Amino acid sequence: MRLPPGMTALIDDSGLSDMLPKRATNRTLLETVYDLLQRHYRCEYVYKNTIAKKILVGRHRLADATMATELRCDSSKADFVILNGTSTVYEVKTELDNLDRLPSQIQAYRKMFDRVFVVAHDSFVEELEGVVDLDIGILSMTRRGALRQLRASGSHSGAVDSGCIFDSLRKSEYIPIVERHFGPLPLLPNTKHYSHCRGLFSSLPSAVAHREMVMALKQRFRLPVDRSFLERIPESLVAGLFGAQITTVQAETLAGFMDLEYAPS
Repeated sequence: MRLPPGMTALIDDSGLSDMLPKRATNRTLLETVYDLLQRHYRCEYVYKNTIAKKILVGRHRLADATMATELRCDSSKADFVILNGTSTVYEVKTELDNLDRLPSQIQAYRKMFDRVFVVAHDSFVEELEGVVDLDIGILSMTRRGALRQLRASGSHSGAVDSGCIFDSLRKSEYIPIVERHFGPLPLLPNTKHYSHCRGLFSSLPSAVAHREMVMALKQRFRLPVDRSFLERIPESLVAGLFGAQITTVQAETLAGFMDLEYAPS
């Protein structure tokens, strides 16, 4: 398996090929590109990958925890969510962003997640401390790519919005929950089925709705790989692979591809 011709041509034209050692592997290529991003263009992916490496992989058992990206939450999409025994959302603000939408995003996240963090570039820290409430956590990304916690997050699971949670679940997820708490559903026209289920789910206590959501989403975003696989891929790919929800077969194919010699055009 080789990279597509168009991609190798782009790599050659950009000058990346000249930065690679002789007999470089595909792993070497990806590590070189990611290093350039970290030093010169710390985009949102760099932040997400750092969270995936240092928090998801660094602090949790992968058998018990998983992650989701761009998850629907009210009128927003959550940048990065870790699901283990609870839920933690991370809103990323890079040096390329501004804070204009942050208040509305935090308001949305309070409706669905237990712990809420803003992960931002150092230049935003002072402004953030004056903008976000004291129960919202703050992490900063240092120049060396470390995450520094400036403020812990409070717990919001007892005050989430059950209706908001319902709107983020799939039909195959919310029906078992509703039936578990309210018994078998009556026969209803499709036009009334959704609203009937939403009404029942919305009556669940916040903490119960949150717990059910965590269990459902952990199944939806269950990771198909373990730590032994992570040792075979570049660290730069952790967030991308977990977010893509690749299959075990695809994971094995990719791991083998990493050790192949890079073949320029």
